Amino acid sequence: MNDQAVTIRRMRSDERPLVKALMQGAFPLLMRLFLSFSPWVLVAERNGALVGGVVLKMFALPKGLKAGLVSLIFASSEHAGRGVGKALAADGVQLLEKEGCDKIFACVEGHNTNSSRLFVAQGFERLSLWQQFKGYGLAILPIWFQSLHIFDIGFFLWEKDTSNNEDKQVSQGVNPPSGNQAIAWLFVLVAHIAIFSLSYFRMGTWQSEVFCLLAFSFTTLFVVRSSLMVIVATTAKHAYEFRIWESGLTLSTLIATVFGGGVIAPGSYYPKGEQWKYQNEMPLMAKMALTASIGLLVLLSAVYWLVNYGGLPAEYLPYGETLLTFGMNLLVIDILLPFFPLASYNGRRLWEWNKVIWGLIALPTAGLVYLI
Repeated sequence: MNDQAVTIRRMRSDERPLVKALMQGAFPLLMRLFLSFSPWVLVAERNGALVGGVVLKMFALPKGLKAGLVSLIFASSEHAGRGVGKALAADGVQLLEKEGCDKIFACVEGHNTNSSRLFVAQGFERLSLWQQFKGYGLAILPIWFQSLHIFDIGFFLWEKDTSNNEDKQVSQGVNPPSGNQAIAWLFVLVAHIAIFSLSYFRMGTWQSEVFCLLAFSFTTLFVVRSSLMVIVATTAKHAYEFRIWESGLTLSTLIATVFGGGVIAPGSYYPKGEQWKYQNEMPLMAKMALTASIGLLVLLSAVYWLVNYGGLPAEYLPYGETLLTFGMNLLVIDILLPFFPLASYNGRRLWEWNKVIWGLIALPTAGLVYLI
């Protein structure tokens, strides 16, 4: 079918219900809770029918700078992949530039390479956590708030610098460094130990040995999960990089501070660069997820047996029990819940690759959860 040209224009007030329906149809059920309009909404029209839209936002930055945000881009299922998103992204960014935005941001889920490639084409760069704090300091916090990047686990912050400042935050065309991979991984590990230490303190259950128990548990879990994923990628001779899920760490810190508890957000491995396609990389990414999941299942099954039937010495029981507690929490979100807001975990890769294999991993995981 030949596609007619797409017309991009401002949304009229009477079109709001139709645009809302398009918006809701383009996103998962739970994500619809976070959908909203703004004074700057563009719609895509083809053959007289609305087929998509983009929601734009603007807010102030320190030093008199103005920021724009590409909050949402969506298209009807019938027109997905037919140039609607590309046209909306181009015109949306152009509008924000005309409005005088010095910085333009977007948040994109790590597997959503269709969207990330749209932003690459518009001159955006993905910012590592290090780059975010280096460029904005604590001013990054209101940027996270405006973009909801404090809840969207597995999403990454993208930036386009439209200012004439020669000292750009990011060098265009260069893949943003996440820092040394080992340092990034260690940062996530230390962050989890600190966050859940705060959680124990908040709940009034902190004791001196808690730090050692947390350090042992998270180190063991993260080493097993990460090393197996790296081994699979290395064996396949594919270049992968570790990415921090900073919004998961932020969310977990908020939960620990207010309620006690937290969410385990270990980060994950993605192909290097920005031009890869998820559909092409999915088989290898799923095999990485499968190997890590099996490794964690074997580890936790063995620990369960040692704690309950293996005569583990009493002085080591707290280590085994703590490892089981956090290990099962990780397995539940990493395998059993492959949908938004946990769609960046390994379960999503398995689910979209082979639902039968996902089920074969999910069943023993659910059984172990039941036993524990």
